[in-house]
Amino acid sequence: MSVETTVFCMYSSEKTLVLFDGVCNLCESSVIFLIKHDRLDQCRFASIQSAFGVSVLNYYKIPENERLNSFFVVEGNRLYSKSGAWRILLAKMAFPFNLLQYFLWLPAVLTDKVYDFIGRRRYRWFGKKDYCLLPSEQLKQKFIEDENLND
Repeated sequence: MSVETTVFCMYSSEKTLVLFDGVCNLCESSVIFLIKHDRLDQCRFASIQSAFGVSVLNYYKIPENERLNSFFVVEGNRLYSKSGAWRILLAKMAFPFNLLQYFLWLPAVLTDKVYDFIGRRRYRWFGKKDYCLLPSEQLKQKFIEDENLND
């Protein structure tokens, strides 16, 4: 087992893990939305670009050329991506946002095509930063920081 994979294995939490593109404005806005509406504090977040995010994607053997193409969610031992990840996340949101999960019960082939269409254009439409999201002191406990994996 590589050092990167071991980092992910050290993560001990019953929380749903959300991996996102840390330089994407749309992704950052989505994370802020999720935090605001995760009233039961069920989710933890990490950037795909962080050492922790890389270790998770290495553990699940996600090819490097596919890593920035999706939000990823780990629940239990299972990894979800694209619209499957959003199904999991929307089910955890407070009312009325949890009702949005039902729009995603269309076939994954269709919802993933819509996801990919937006994903390919997200930097052009919403912009991109030169650095990853830095959470405020108030939100730091929601994020997995490489140096504090067992918090």
